[in-house]
Amino acid sequence: MIPLSWRVEKYKRIMEKRQEANKPCDIVHVARLDNGKESVFLIQDMFPVTKEYILGEYILGNSILRVTMLWQIL
Repeated sequence: MIPLSWRVEKYKRIMEKRQEANKPCDIVHVARLDNGKESVFLIQDMFPVTKEYILGEYILGNSILRVTMLWQIL
C-alpha cells in the first residue's frame, strides 16, 4: 500500500528542496486523481499488504477513485 496525502503544497516544497540539493525526488510523487484533485503518493511510507486485507476499491463520495495521471514536479 502507498499512503496518500492531500497536503500537496507541503510535499511540492520538499521536492523542490531535494532537487536544489541534487537529491533524488523519489520519495513522493504528485498525482491528479479522477476527481480532478491533486494528491501525493508517499512512496517513502509504503508498506506490504496481502490481498486478504484489501476489501475492495477505494470509494470517495459514492464514486470509485482512480488515478488518471501520475507525474512528478520538476
